[in-house]
Amino acid sequence: MSLYIRLLPHYALGVFFILGHLASGSRGVMIAHGVNVAVANRAWSAGLAAAALMATAIICGLCGVRI
Repeated sequence: MSLYIRLLPHYALGVFFILGHLASGSRGVMIAHGVNVAVANRAWSAGLAAAALMATAIICGLCGVRI
């Protein structure tokens, strides 16, 4: 299996943005349900960090790196 190097940013950003949108949506839902904005912002930041880690893990797997 060969992976074109030019597709790596596409896959990485695709995963990151999909999971980032889920994190942003959950932040909006939390604020709408009365959660403190600071807590919602911390959860959103953690969601973005998890999205970045997941995108990195997927790209490493596509490149053949064993985690």
